[in-house]
Amino acid sequence: MLGHYVAVALRNVRAAPFASLVNVLTLATERRRPRPVWRECVVLLAFALPGAVAGVAVLRALDPVALQIAVTAGVLATLAARRLAEVALDGLDGQPDQITERVTAFAERYTLRGRGPADDWETL
Repeated sequence: MLGHYVAVALRNVRAAPFASLVNVLTLATERRRPRPVWRECVVLLAFALPGAVAGVAVLRALDPVALQIAVTAGVLATLAARRLAEVALDGLDGQPDQITERVTAFAERYTLRGRGPADDWETL
């Protein structure tokens, strides 16, 4: 299972310089120049700013030890979810194909990538 994580990490590391090169070549060779949509930028910034300010206030108000414990708990919960997904995938032997396919698809789409169904809202 560790090989999957290594493959994803290496793929992303190799793809980043290529993606940057494509972006630079696109901007350099096209005659048109990007025009930011200022209205959308302002609206997004206006909605993001209060959350950022509130986040800073909460982080400053928290005791450093409590924050460290919360982060540690989050990391441990993530590791436990990934391990449980691996155990669930290993335990699928002998199950009907439909169940195996659905559990595997969910694990590969979310749990093993450190994502959740809420992450799909970003693409809508």
